[in-house]
Amino acid sequence: MKKIKRAVLIFIVISFESASACDIYDGNLSIYTEEDLHAAKTYCKVTGGVDYVVFGEPRNVSLPNLKEVGGALNFTGDSLVSLELPKLEKVGWWIHIASLSYHQNFLASVKIPRLQSGTLQLAVSPKLSVFNYNPCSAIVLDADTKANLQNLKLLKSCRNQ
Repeated sequence: MKKIKRAVLIFIVISFESASACDIYDGNLSIYTEEDLHAAKTYCKVTGGVDYVVFGEPRNVSLPNLKEVGGALNFTGDSLVSLELPKLEKVGWWIHIASLSYHQNFLASVKIPRLQSGTLQLAVSPKLSVFNYNPCSAIVLDADTKANLQNLKLLKSCRNQ
């Protein structure tokens, strides 16, 4: 009779919540206060749209975990200085960034380097000096946005990448 040796492997699965864990927001997300903005930073996906409407003190806005928005992404107000969406890849409808006051438009920087789809409508500020995006993606720039970015020498072509 042959003796068969069996090796028993024990796998230990360790589950932990990483610091980069994020949540999914089901529905339309409205950001009106600092508390709303703080909470929104944890979302990696919003199934509906996102509306950011803030007036007052100039501010920098970053949604560091946001990867996907099912609807529209709207940033409106007179206080946006910079917008960073470093992980955003997909927007179901459009991204609309506008100040309601041309004379009080502080917007100097927009960074959406990973965006692959969606339509971008950007009411360009005369102070805009940084527009970081992937020109080789399927992003559609509306005609006004394209013309304004050309005037500011911020429009890139895919060939220059």
